[in-house]
Amino acid sequence: MFKNKVVWIIIAIVAILFFWVKGVYNNMVTQDEGVKTAWSQVENQYQRRMDLIPNLVNTVKGYAAHEKETLEGVVNARAEATKTTIDPSNLTEESLKKFQSAQGIKTLWSFKRNWKGPKIVFR
Repeated sequence: MFKNKVVWIIIAIVAILFFWVKGVYNNMVTQDEGVKTAWSQVENQYQRRMDLIPNLVNTVKGYAAHEKETLEGVVNARAEATKTTIDPSNLTEESLKKFQSAQGIKTLWSFKRNWKGPKIVFR
């Protein structure tokens, strides 16, 4: 009778141990699947960002071309506005005043270009 009781206790301990190991294993599999799912979301975000980089590069290139065009236009317009030619054979009081006023505009533009002005700080 005592032998029979020991056998049942050993069987109960083995059964409890079996179900505990089974539960731990199932929990580890569930957590592993959760990690894989989370990592796939991270990879999806990385791929989406990588797909957006060429669009960003093209946008910056387009904007740089526009800025270059605008800057060249402004520089050419300034050069034309301050350009004065005096013909020595046709030197008159009027052409001399025109030359002096153009020199004043050049000074004003150089002052404006060098003036730092108020700084706007965005926070």
